[in-house]
Amino acid sequence: MKKNEEKKKKTKDMVYGKLIDMFDLVLEMASKTEGMTLKEIQAKMGCSNRTAKRIIKMLKYSFFDLITKKSDINPRENQYKINRSKVIDYLTNITTDEIKSLRLAKVILEDNNLYDEAKKLSKINDKILNSYKYSQKLRCEVDVDALIESQCFIYMPRPKIIDDPEVLKQIKNAILEVHKLRFLYEYEHKDENTGKKITEEKVKTVRPYGIIYGERNHYLVSKEPNQPPKQYIISKMKDAEILKESFNFEKEFNISDFAKESFGAWHGDTITTTWEFSKEVADEARRFIFHPNETHYDTEDGKYVVTFTADGILEMGWHLKMWGNSVKVKKPRGFWKKVKEAQARCDRLYKPSASDKADGSSKKKN
Repeated sequence: MKKNEEKKKKTKDMVYGKLIDMFDLVLEMASKTEGMTLKEIQAKMGCSNRTAKRIIKMLKYSFFDLITKKSDINPRENQYKINRSKVIDYLTNITTDEIKSLRLAKVILEDNNLYDEAKKLSKINDKILNSYKYSQKLRCEVDVDALIESQCFIYMPRPKIIDDPEVLKQIKNAILEVHKLRFLYEYEHKDENTGKKITEEKVKTVRPYGIIYGERNHYLVSKEPNQPPKQYIISKMKDAEILKESFNFEKEFNISDFAKESFGAWHGDTITTTWEFSKEVADEARRFIFHPNETHYDTEDGKYVVTFTADGILEMGWHLKMWGNSVKVKKPRGFWKKVKEAQARCDRLYKPSASDKADGSSKKKN
């Protein structure tokens, strides 16, 4: 009896899943200006050519207004487009839960100083609500507020990075326009004779490639031809100006791969490290991905072991301190000594040198 019930539930779930997939297909066919080809429908639904033809036939004789026309790119192929109708409007209706997600995303963006993106989400939210009738709008706003309050979406107070919104805006526009960026960059170091802090500002002109968001700092990544990438702390930048001079991105350099080389946003000497979490915190540690390229396994006595290769030993040390005595660094030898050395370099207040990677100096390789 139990097996029959499980079989019925499985069949029901499969039917429901296929129905959702069909709705998604209809929405995509309606949203695309030129519609979709047979091959695109096959790829979307993960089905054979024969099944895709059956789907088209079913849509043609259903309540959807299906149009067939020859492809502009390949005259041998047909393109299938669904015209807008009341049915499509119903399917594309924005739910209260989706508006709640927009509100939460806005809060998260603001919390990370991404004010331009937060404003865009606010505009999207306003446009959606303005398309509603008054009673529907009022009910939606009340429902969203109730959902957020009931689910306790409250953010824990924490140190927040303060970046100049105008500098961030200029950086993003320079990246999108593929133009060079000029700015004043602040260096701090100690006078060798007096030991007093000295602040200097230097004009920098760079080719901006992207932004890396770290817990302690946000970084602008730049790359000059035939040179290693450099990083600049955004909070130390001011008077950013987009220049008229454009540049070409180096195809062989991938900023995503560059970011994965480090633990956090800090780049320094590359190390291979192995962390062993005690049995008491193994379940908690399994909830984390410590690095995109990590390997991990469970030991026979219930411990959890993680190994990866990356830069940023100082940020590794900062993170491991949160685990206290529940984690042991098995490799490399002298790990904590290297952390202290990195901290000592950091304590010199980003004095420009080949060993300090956050002040715009190039990344050192072993």
